[in-house]
Amino acid sequence: MEVIGKDYNQLQVFATEFLINDKTLHFVVSDSKKNLQVFTYAPRDPESYSGQKLLVEGDIHLGHLVNRFLRMQRRPYREGEKTRQQLAWFAGSNGAIGFISPAPEEVFRRLLALQTKMNSYLAHYAGLNPRGFRLFRPEFKLTRPAKKNILDGELLARFPHLGLNDQKQLCHQIGSTPDRVTEDLLELDFGAELL
Repeated sequence: MEVIGKDYNQLQVFATEFLINDKTLHFVVSDSKKNLQVFTYAPRDPESYSGQKLLVEGDIHLGHLVNRFLRMQRRPYREGEKTRQQLAWFAGSNGAIGFISPAPEEVFRRLLALQTKMNSYLAHYAGLNPRGFRLFRPEFKLTRPAKKNILDGELLARFPHLGLNDQKQLCHQIGSTPDRVTEDLLELDFGAELL
């Protein structure tokens, strides 16, 4: 074993796993504050000090402790396409199950725009806004800004259950269609199915 890079912020790690997205190596980490972070090893990036520092790609507060990751090959997005991507299933101490997976840039941007609109458009359970709940909660003061590059699958999963008029209105605001958004959500779910 050889240390290739590290994060300089203190963290009580509960579980970790590698994640490969084409030619990029990521590390998925869960901590004692019920957060999930994705670090990347990028030795050519000047912010990484020649690879000595791991860069944070995304962080999110899950609301439960993750005590186990399981890495798997991701299914290709389209038939016949080859993929060199992996995803990580995770299990929480409260019985929750979820996964984290890379998404194509176009799909990510469309779903991020939808997520932003859904945050303000929908009535939320007990009046609690997911945007505030999902904000990364550090154990100690951070020396970096939060990286909100992870989609909230729980919020996006509400989209197919909305009325057609609500779907059309939300999609019109982001310049898309309900069919396109539904297809994006299905592609992400399909990629997580067992091969």
